Amino acid sequence: MLGEDNWLYLNVARVRESAAKAFIENLAAYEGGEGNPRLAFVVQSGFPEAHHSRFVEPYLEKLAASLNSTYGGTIIKGGCEALRLQPEAFNQNLFDKLGELGVDLAHEEKFDFGQLMQLRRPERYPRVFAPQIRLVLKLQVSQSYRDYQLKKNGAYRDCNARPYKPNE
Repeated sequence: MLGEDNWLYLNVARVRESAAKAFIENLAAYEGGEGNPRLAFVVQSGFPEAHHSRFVEPYLEKLAASLNSTYGGTIIKGGCEALRLQPEAFNQNLFDKLGELGVDLAHEEKFDFGQLMQLRRPERYPRVFAPQIRLVLKLQVSQSYRDYQLKKNGAYRDCNARPYKPNE
């Protein structure tokens, strides 16, 4: 939806791939137009490390350019799946940073690069943590939430399926 301030807003509680795809496809109507809305993006994922979503950023920058729109930047934030499980007070620092980025976007028409870099942490866990992470992932408690989500969505039966594994 085009706001009065000439920013294009997408306000969806949970954007799935198909909704994001449809949103981007609908932007085709703006291609080559004059006075197109400015574009800034938020890319979030459940993976704790931001590098899992990094590949989307150059595409979004090119998308804005192809639409002749001003590119305001991209917020990339990993670890968002855990946010809904935590008390709001635990997330207040993140919400404050997002609010500051919103103020910067409104006044400067782009995100503050330094704040973006802080928000993206962790970009990637140091390799020295790999053994500890592997150990934690083997614990049953680390799988309980995953299993709960799979059961809730009717996918638990196929959670260990390997459709592309060659027949032995």
